[in-house]
Amino acid sequence: MENLTLSEDVLLLEGLQVTPKSSIPAFILLLLIYIFIMVSNLGLVALIFRTRSLQQPMYLLFCNMSINDVFGATIIIPHVLRDMFISNSERYIHYIDCVVQAFCVHVYGSTSHTVLMIMAFDRYVAICNPLRYATIMTNRMVVKLSVAAWAAAFVMVAILLGLTIRLSRCRRVIPNLFCDNASLFSLSCESVLINHIYGLGYTVILLGSSISSVTLTYLKIAVVCLRSKNKVLNSKALQTCATHLAVYILLLVSGFIIVILHRFPQLSDHRKVVAIVGEVVLPALNAVIYGLQIKEIRYRIMAVFHNMENLTFSEDSLLLERLQVTLQSYVPFFILLLLIYIFIMVSNLGLVALIFRTRSLQQPMYLLLCNMSINDAFGATIIIPHVLRDMFISNSERYIHYIDCVVQAFCVHFHASASHTVLMIMAFDRYVAICNPLRYATIMTNRMVVKLTVAAWAAAFVMVAILVGLSVRLSRCRRVILNPFCDNASLFSLSCESLLINHIYGLSYTVILLGSSMSSVTLTYLKIAVVCLLSKNKVLNSKALQTCATHLAVYIMLLVSGFIIVILYRFPQLSDHRKVASVLGHVALPALNAVIYGLQIKEVRQRIVGVFHNNKVSAMNRFEEPLATSIIIPSST
Repeated sequence: MENLTLSEDVLLLEGLQVTPKSSIPAFILLLLIYIFIMVSNLGLVALIFRTRSLQQPMYLLFCNMSINDVFGATIIIPHVLRDMFISNSERYIHYIDCVVQAFCVHVYGSTSHTVLMIMAFDRYVAICNPLRYATIMTNRMVVKLSVAAWAAAFVMVAILLGLTIRLSRCRRVIPNLFCDNASLFSLSCESVLINHIYGLGYTVILLGSSISSVTLTYLKIAVVCLRSKNKVLNSKALQTCATHLAVYILLLVSGFIIVILHRFPQLSDHRKVVAIVGEVVLPALNAVIYGLQIKEIRYRIMAVFHNMENLTFSEDSLLLERLQVTLQSYVPFFILLLLIYIFIMVSNLGLVALIFRTRSLQQPMYLLLCNMSINDAFGATIIIPHVLRDMFISNSERYIHYIDCVVQAFCVHFHASASHTVLMIMAFDRYVAICNPLRYATIMTNRMVVKLTVAAWAAAFVMVAILVGLSVRLSRCRRVILNPFCDNASLFSLSCESLLINHIYGLSYTVILLGSSMSSVTLTYLKIAVVCLLSKNKVLNSKALQTCATHLAVYIMLLVSGFIIVILYRFPQLSDHRKVASVLGHVALPALNAVIYGLQIKEVRQRIVGVFHNNKVSAMNRFEEPLATSIIIPSST
């Protein structure tokens, strides 16, 4: 929005009427529901594609529903969350973006019906023609049905929006919290008869075909079940069809309510609430209804989250210790940790996206900073979701497979090592920029940035691979990981063999990593300090102080957190404190890094402010000036 031109293509969205007191709770609730939608639906798709026994037509067709729900939620919810903290007079959207959003909204709504139709066909064949089911519902047929469902929705909506795009516009306000076809053609002062005719035809064809096909399908299924005396068949038919019908009825009811409320302009606020509820509740409920009501999927989900399906007490099953959290603190601690994790992901990945999208920020300093942000997002993802999951699992059920434990330990140390190596290459960049400013462009080329980045990650990878490899070679005589997550010390403590080689390499690894990072950072900043003292350029000194202070602050926090954990390992009686310090190290540092770098670096700070707040003066000009001209020009012609 920062460089949006003053043209008639700027539209104003009406928002939800949320009081200032309710905005933060509404934001948090909507964000949590969105995360649940993404995790549950994508998790369900991943589970079906990973599990051979679930790769059946019914489940493969259901994947279309889950993908469509994720698509529908992503179209609307992030947009509503962004607008929640923007004043009504600044909720601007470009006309092209509005058309794209409207297209996606209607594709989502149409696909919801077409996918349920092909799922009803699958149930019909399975129950009414069970002997021919394998012959009819082949993988090729599943692909054909899926393509037909998406293609039919795409074509119908493309025509619907195409008829709207042809219209000229005399209004600028979208009377909705997101764009749809009705909102778009209401911007025009031309005749919209053709739009109404096609819109009615589109609705009749879509709803008529879906209602008739689903009704006929389930009537035939009901006849088969009434004629059959097989109670097992009837029970299975009732179970699978009840979930399908429940989803379909919810979809119809929400759609009819929105259509009815469109006929009553005085109920616009109610329509907005119903519209957003339809985009939030249905995708969340679909995953729950299908995921928990279908026996095979329910058992698989339970196996993933509890690791209890066919779990044998072999040497490959390890038990993780938990954080000592009181019962009263479980929910607040869970919510706090979840919100911090969301902040880490949004802030760090948002910073990376901002740097790569903005040409003026594509400088070596910022490109190297992207390594830090990516590493922080990686480190947080290794630990926090795992800790959140285990928080509500009893001590005796916190099992982890040995291979998963090794992978997690490798990732934990890789994250920590990369934190040091990345800070080293960032220190080198600051050294060249301040001590050799005339040669900076020659030395810090894009090729050099790539070389430094690869060197930082490769060095960390090799050192950690050897570290964990030495632990993997050991036999195991214990089963308990004395930590809320796996690391190298926890892995080799499972062995009763001699750990001399592990301790020697571990000490060397620590000395080399910390020694090289501390010495390089210290020497770099001593040289920078000398240059600043010798220089009488206050602007240079101020800039050097600003960029170096953020770097040093992050480095000192990294060192302090690392030393605290290492020291606490020497005191077994303080194991609870060590666990808390370990988790905090993977929570606090990634959260603070984005804040320190994002808000202390002038260009990044200005970009963030520009994205979230726009520019009030230019925004008003964008809206008012074209509106005035659009009123004057027609009268003159």
